[in-house]
Amino acid sequence: MVEQLLSLSGGALVLISAAFITFPEYSISIALAGVALLLAMIALSKNVPGLTRWARLHKDDGGKTPLDFKFGPWRWLLFSVAHSLAWLISGLILCVIYFSLFDAIVSAERLAALVLANTIGFIVGFLAVFAPGGLGVREATTVAVLAPFFPIREALIAAVALRALIVMFDGINTGMILVSESRYATRELS
Repeated sequence: MVEQLLSLSGGALVLISAAFITFPEYSISIALAGVALLLAMIALSKNVPGLTRWARLHKDDGGKTPLDFKFGPWRWLLFSVAHSLAWLISGLILCVIYFSLFDAIVSAERLAALVLANTIGFIVGFLAVFAPGGLGVREATTVAVLAPFFPIREALIAAVALRALIVMFDGINTGMILVSESRYATRELS
C-alpha cells in the first residue's frame, strides 16, 4: 500500500512539473496545486504507521505487513522523487514512440504534453479498479488529454503502441522468470 501511495505521489510530482510547461498561462493555479500536493505529502508521511496498521487489519497475510515504516516528510519526498523518475521515463518512452511514428516538430511544450497525458492516463488507469491494468481506460484518458495538442488518430496510435510495448516487455519478463524458476526447480529435484 505504501508503495502505491509513493508511486501516486511521484506521478503527481511529474504531473505538476509537466503542467507548468504545457499550460504556462495557468502557472499560479498549478503552483497552488503543487503547494497543496506538498502539504498532502507531509500529512501522508506522518500517517504511514496508521495506514500500515489499517492495511494489516484489512489484509489476511498472517501478520506479515510490517508496522515499523519510518517516513518523515523529507524521506517521503525523496522516495516520491525517486518514483517520479519512473513516471518521467514512461512519459519519455511515449514521446519517443510518438516522434518515431509521426513527422512532427519536437518542442518542449509537445514533450511536456505527452508526459502529462501519459501520467494522467496511468493514474486514471491505476485508479480504475474495474479494468485490469487500466486496460482501455489508460489509453482513452491519454488520448483525451492529447486531443488539444495532437491529431486524435496519432494520439491513439501512440497510446496503443505504448500499451503493446508494455505488454511485450511484461511477456518477456514473465518468460525469463518462468525459465529461470523451472531451471531452479529442476536442479532442486535432481
